[in-house]
Amino acid sequence: MGCALIRLKPDGEDRKQEFLSNGKVGVRWNIVDQIGDLRGKKRQEIKELVKSVYPRDDYSGAVAQGQTAGMLDHFINKLSVGSFVLSPDEEKILIGEITGDYYYDAKTKTQMRDINWITEVDRAIFSEDMRRALKNRRTMGDLTVFETEVAQLVARKQAPNDQSIDFQKLIKRSFEILQQNLESSDQTLRTQTAVEILRIAVLKPELAKLS
Repeated sequence: MGCALIRLKPDGEDRKQEFLSNGKVGVRWNIVDQIGDLRGKKRQEIKELVKSVYPRDDYSGAVAQGQTAGMLDHFINKLSVGSFVLSPDEEKILIGEITGDYYYDAKTKTQMRDINWITEVDRAIFSEDMRRALKNRRTMGDLTVFETEVAQLVARKQAPNDQSIDFQKLIKRSFEILQQNLESSDQTLRTQTAVEILRIAVLKPELAKLS
């Protein structure tokens, strides 16, 4: 399904209250506003469109073009219904789950998704590796390797207070997500997932047995 960091300040404009109140999340860079609606566009097409409107042809410009195209592709094509979104808010982290397909808001020139904002948690609750990843200053960041950690946290938050959590079922689902990640076409994700599985096997062998 996927998991991403998305800051609620598209093109530097603080739209946190708007997004939280309306169940939305979006990204925007005014330097590429002319590309508009990207429905049906794949990564290479997005990259060419970004390049066609981006004003710089030097090395720095090429890097920025690639980063912008990559974030747009992630937002449009890699996130799906059920994907988690995390948004840092000082020492708090907002967590939401994508509920709708990509669409373009022509009025605000923003690439948009509908989302269910689930909860807000302290940054300190996450693992050290994830806290480090959440320091990414870009508009977006790929957190797919931490999807299992987020899924476990969300399950705990959503569980009724008067019922016990079926941790065995939750652990099984978490390992299923890791297995899916191992089959990803993304080599970096496969490597990060393999490292996470080895870490669990060494530090928490009892969890591996439950899977």
